[in-house]
Amino acid sequence: MKQRLLLFITALMLCIGAKAENTTEQVINGLRYIIHTDENYAVVTSNKYNQPIIVIPTSITWEGKEYPVTELGDKCFEGCTNLKSITIPSSVTSIGSYCFAYCSHLSVITIPSSVTSLPDNCFLISGLTSITIPSSVTSLGDWCFSGCSSLKSIDIPESVTSLGWGCFYNCTGLTSITIPSSVTRLGASCFSDCYSLFSVDIKSTSITFEGDCFASTAIDDFTIMATTPPEITSSCFDKCNINLARLMVPKNSINDYRNSGWGEFGTISTATDFKLPTAYLHSVDGLLYIVYTNRGYAVLIADNYTQSEINIPASILFGGTEYPVKEIAGGCFDGCWLLTSVTIPSSVTSLGDRCFYCCTRLVSVNIPESVTSLGDECFSSCYGLAYIDIPSSVKSLGQNCFDNCWSLTSITIPSSITSLGFACFFGCKNLTSVSIPSSVTSLGGSCFSNCSSLTSVTIPSSVTNIENSCFEDCSGLTSIILPPSLTNLGNWCFDNCNNLATVYISPKEIYASKSDNWHFATSLSAYKDKLKPYIQFVTADGTPYKYATLCLRNRVNLNDGTCENMGEIYTVTSVGSGKAILDRVTTGVLEPGVAYIVANNNQEGLTIPNGATFTLDETAGLLDEPIKSAFMQGTFDDTYAPAGSYVLQPDGKFHIVAQSNTILVGANRAYLNVPSGADNAPVMSMQFGGETTSIDGITETQKETDNSLYDLMGRRVTTPQKGQIYIRGGKKVIY
Repeated sequence: MKQRLLLFITALMLCIGAKAENTTEQVINGLRYIIHTDENYAVVTSNKYNQPIIVIPTSITWEGKEYPVTELGDKCFEGCTNLKSITIPSSVTSIGSYCFAYCSHLSVITIPSSVTSLPDNCFLISGLTSITIPSSVTSLGDWCFSGCSSLKSIDIPESVTSLGWGCFYNCTGLTSITIPSSVTRLGASCFSDCYSLFSVDIKSTSITFEGDCFASTAIDDFTIMATTPPEITSSCFDKCNINLARLMVPKNSINDYRNSGWGEFGTISTATDFKLPTAYLHSVDGLLYIVYTNRGYAVLIADNYTQSEINIPASILFGGTEYPVKEIAGGCFDGCWLLTSVTIPSSVTSLGDRCFYCCTRLVSVNIPESVTSLGDECFSSCYGLAYIDIPSSVKSLGQNCFDNCWSLTSITIPSSITSLGFACFFGCKNLTSVSIPSSVTSLGGSCFSNCSSLTSVTIPSSVTNIENSCFEDCSGLTSIILPPSLTNLGNWCFDNCNNLATVYISPKEIYASKSDNWHFATSLSAYKDKLKPYIQFVTADGTPYKYATLCLRNRVNLNDGTCENMGEIYTVTSVGSGKAILDRVTTGVLEPGVAYIVANNNQEGLTIPNGATFTLDETAGLLDEPIKSAFMQGTFDDTYAPAGSYVLQPDGKFHIVAQSNTILVGANRAYLNVPSGADNAPVMSMQFGGETTSIDGITETQKETDNSLYDLMGRRVTTPQKGQIYIRGGKKVIY
């Protein structure tokens, strides 16, 4: 009892000694306030008041007492989408974070000189077209104006000393900026993704650049007055064509800039000796352009977001002069959800990053042969895009170029493309087929991830690199062919491909290492039971092979029903008179280390999967070295054929090797090892069951006239017999 009483007395004394601040929340004239009655001031708090025009009073009256309005609280007008204009009184000294975030129609605002800072996310993704920042403001917070796509210009006063992270990130309408001498810091991503920003003038003589502050901009002219070049990261001007841009620096500083990270600029000149280009904003038929009058071309930078069909003109008229439309800037049609079709003229050479991003109703687009590149996220999230014709002029597809194009069912990639960027076709859930040309050498990470309708993919032999998660979550994928050219297969490449039954892989890649049977052990260990080697019967350009050599480290059973399209199997039994004599193997097994010749039973090449497939008998173990033969010598690794040997070529003939270390025999292949004393004809034909093939090759090799006669064994006949069959000019004739 005494203890409880003591606690009560202690609490009472604390209450008496402490001075509690009294506040009340009230709605006055439609606006919500928190009134600090003891401190005698009021704060505008979170409001759902969504009128188009708001005038905040200098003070409010409650219960007969007047309270000055000194603050706009955090998230004060966040999401007030109807708000168009607001007036802030001089009594306000502080504006909270996210105060006007997502006010998509807010275009006019007056900030009094009593405010000293604009905090983080203050105008995030608002509709601002212009704003006057008073000279009392000393800092612009992180992401302060981020996503203000309608902001065309802004004057930063001399009082400001720093621009925060992402301060003007993705302000796609911003074309030029002057940074006063007072600014000493530009935060990371400060002007990143300002796709239309072409002119920058930095007055400061000492400034710090952080991270990718000007990445993905249209930088064309860049002026900086710092005598000593500021340090910049490699990402500072990432995805900018600064090799074509001009850098203006103080007198006597040119060499210092050239020898620093700024040396990638195409032209570096003294600021006083160079005249900035004459550029104008010009609107035609709802489309906004930058017209470079002294360079003679225009760049399309924005749409009015109200058109469903757009036909971009090849040129526009400005000041009585025609200017060709050369580029479509990054983010130009970003979020134009009403757009259904667009026609691009042949004057355009490039489509910038996020050019048609999230044009959800876009069904068709015409890309002319003049276009050479499609930028990152160019058609990302174009859910309605069902077909697109990529011209052969395009050299590269950017990262996420077609990701989440849900209506895309098939696509043909031109032979001009050499690589597919990261997540290029990510999430194309209705994509059933894709044609990858032999020009492609690399498939980027997550390139086809989440393409759930993709059932099979043939990867050309030109591909050497498949990066992480390339086919992850391709639940419809049932088979895939990994070419022998492959040197890198990324992690999680087939993760969650639950219906993947067969992975076709070259014997070279499985058996390249004696110490590790599985060359791709890290990436393919989970698919070991699904791996199936294959013989490829086509060249890099798609020409079918008629014959191939084969020498494996494992035994292959020909009688267990697992062979598919195997064709005919032969061994070489003798060599002579410009011919290799072959006997067919019809039963039993292909022994490990023994060299064989495979005859393709389809003149047009095997279509599934462009080669013979079979299973291996691993019970017998692996052979370390090929078995030496009097006529054929196999190899388990890439080997140069020795001089005097013969190598099988795509024309179906064995051609002599004139000099060692000149002709490479691939792993698990073989070459003809002619024994001492045999003829050394430049070309050896093959004889199957008594009928000679490639006789035309023999006659060409012998350099005889068309009247020369040969018997069916390829031997020259000097005394032919009437009524007998001979070979003349590569053809059978009756003498």
